[in-house]
Amino acid sequence: MIRRPPLTSETQAEIIVGTRQEIKSGASGTRRSQAEAIRPLDPNAGQRPSGRPDPEAGRRSLIHPAPLPSPPGRLPSEPLTLVQQIAALEQERARIAAELQGLRAYYDDLLSSLQDAVIILDPEARVISVNLAAEELTGCSRSQVAGRPVRDLFPAPAPLVSLVGKTLDLGRSHADFDAVLVRADGRRLAVSASASLVSDAEGRTRGVVLVLRDLSRVRELEEQVRRSDRLAALGVLAAGVAHEVRNPLVGVRAAAQLLERESAFPAGLREFTGVIIREVDRLNRLVDDLLTFAGRRPPAIAACNLNQLADEALRLEESRVQTARVAVARQYDPALPLVAGDADRLLQVFLNLVRNGAEAMQDRGG
Repeated sequence: MIRRPPLTSETQAEIIVGTRQEIKSGASGTRRSQAEAIRPLDPNAGQRPSGRPDPEAGRRSLIHPAPLPSPPGRLPSEPLTLVQQIAALEQERARIAAELQGLRAYYDDLLSSLQDAVIILDPEARVISVNLAAEELTGCSRSQVAGRPVRDLFPAPAPLVSLVGKTLDLGRSHADFDAVLVRADGRRLAVSASASLVSDAEGRTRGVVLVLRDLSRVRELEEQVRRSDRLAALGVLAAGVAHEVRNPLVGVRAAAQLLERESAFPAGLREFTGVIIREVDRLNRLVDDLLTFAGRRPPAIAACNLNQLADEALRLEESRVQTARVAVARQYDPALPLVAGDADRLLQVFLNLVRNGAEAMQDRGG
């Protein structure tokens, strides 16, 4: 280290005079060049060529101190002082912090917008973070589960905990894993799970991302489809039963009604014909209930004569109409064209109309 000689009063006066001269020259626009104003820190600085100390070196180093190195990649027109370098570094740090905060907010928004539940775990299977869908699915908030083992989130027996452990042990991801999740309130949900292993550039495990999808609605739809299939099969059977059973029942009922009208029919047997008619009606109601429960069969569309269907309905309900003391006047339009429809269902419509009309006008005539 080179010691500067002590400054005498004459030297100090020279420094003050030189400084004033430089200030004046700077005000008049005659600034020295950077090469002349800046002196490198040379170990031989302050030495005369003969090796003796140079008394002017101390004065020059006080007036023109050596600048600090500029930041890499930057060529300023003037050297930066230490304060300027610190300010530049502080600005750079603030810019990087703002970018990091923006990226963190972006990834938080990205996770929150996902419809599937996402649970991020560290290599020790502890919860790092969860998104909003995971909070709703599990019934636990992020603050409740952060830093806790995943087994605390899914109490035993928990196949999801086994899935995470298998992913960490085997070092590979697993997908399409169906399991039952028990929420914090005890409700059980069917979920589809996938566990993805997270590794760094060197292949070291950094954690696991567990993605869960609620399958409750899917399971409900599947059950509805299965129920519909069963009902459709039952409907086909019921339609066949209704067709095969109703026709004989109509004949049995009509025969019982005809027997009652015969003058030679024993009066003591009329009670039994009444039983026959009532039981036939009950069987018809059972068939109707079966069709209602099983679902209607597809309509068999064909050309139908409405006059014939209406007349047949009146014949089948003639006993009911007479019992209600209702007079029926048949007036059919022979020019009525055929219509496309299901004959059995149209006949049921006419039967319902006749029954309702007879019940509405019972004992009042009309």
